[in-house]
Amino acid sequence: MSKLITIETIPHNRQLYPTAGDYCRDEDGDLHIFVSDTGNPLFNALIGLHELVEVMAMERRGIPLQASTDFDLIYEKEREEGKHSESDEPGDDPRSPYLKEHRLASIVEMLVALDLDVNWDEYGAAVDKLFKNEPLP
Repeated sequence: MSKLITIETIPHNRQLYPTAGDYCRDEDGDLHIFVSDTGNPLFNALIGLHELVEVMAMERRGIPLQASTDFDLIYEKEREEGKHSESDEPGDDPRSPYLKEHRLASIVEMLVALDLDVNWDEYGAAVDKLFKNEPLP
């Protein structure tokens, strides 16, 4: 039986922690992906794509989704302690339980962005604005 997959764009301040994209499964097994609104629907879709690929790879390899959330929360606490820069991503940390899965998702995200003529620097700047509380376009 297939499960529902939803990708919802939400205000950045509704994320569980400082992230552009997050996910969870509910009690019915439905997958919910939450994407911070960058003000650009294509950018939002790329974030959602990244999260979907990451989830697919994690579940295929038996990594619980909660493992990524737990690690990300620890990482954000470390960031507050000055151990990571603003631009560092938890999924890129060698300790990340989903390092390989995050890298796969990033590659897919970059390939799709390239094919759709998305300027990677503009995309990155839009995502960075989320964390600086700058106004959206």
